[in-house]
Amino acid sequence: MKNLKIAHQLFALVGVLMAAFAVAVYFEIKSQEDSIYNDRFDMLRTQVESGISILDGFYQREKSGELTHEAAQAQAFKVLTNMRYNPNGYIFGFDFHVIQLINPSPVNLGKDMSSQVDKRGTYFSKELVEKGINGGGRTVYYWNKPGMPDSQVFLKGSYSAAFQPWQIVLGSGVYMDDLETQVNAAMWKAFLICGIVFVVGIGAALYFIRGISKPLADVHEALKAVADEDVKIAIPHTSMGNEIGKMAKATASLQEKVRERHAMAERQAEQ
Repeated sequence: MKNLKIAHQLFALVGVLMAAFAVAVYFEIKSQEDSIYNDRFDMLRTQVESGISILDGFYQREKSGELTHEAAQAQAFKVLTNMRYNPNGYIFGFDFHVIQLINPSPVNLGKDMSSQVDKRGTYFSKELVEKGINGGGRTVYYWNKPGMPDSQVFLKGSYSAAFQPWQIVLGSGVYMDDLETQVNAAMWKAFLICGIVFVVGIGAALYFIRGISKPLADVHEALKAVADEDVKIAIPHTSMGNEIGKMAKATASLQEKVRERHAMAERQAEQ
């Protein structure tokens, strides 16, 4: 660094600041992305917890003797099967052996879904049950969307949690491709801001660097001229109030001493 020109050192400083800004933008994008997805999963968790509360309500009626075990489960399953929320959300449920017990579609009711895989090989039904048993959690997988070609798959996220008294895991999931659109929009906005700041920063850096390096070069040339005993050259930038101005004043002072020495030499020659 000691051997670098001041202009190059200033450019290096600007580069470091720009890199730091880019890193800050990256973490801001990641923070926004996490926030967007967390909001969606929080909504899913709220729906699942509502379903768990419904199961618990019927379980309490079973414990009190108001309903038999079979009747309590049948009524609870019916309520959960009819639950809906926006956008196109519903509740599904499995027992701890991944047998499907609750779903608006009766196609797979009573079937073992442990071997069900998504379009990329994820055993998502099994994972939903495992995470539910272990305290609740998120599962992401890829699935077809109604009305879209079978060759297209879309990101889907689910949250699952267990109701231990009946050994049932409830879950709910929604497609999340709309969130990818939001994240991409946030990324492009951040990149645009970063680009504008970068261009403005480079422009400002060039302006200020030129404001330093050009006067320094001028004073350096004047100092070289004074060293060659040029007493006629005008010393530039002596009016500046910064370090460059001090250097210019010192050069002017040196020039004045050279001028005095020349005058003394001329007087001595005349004698």
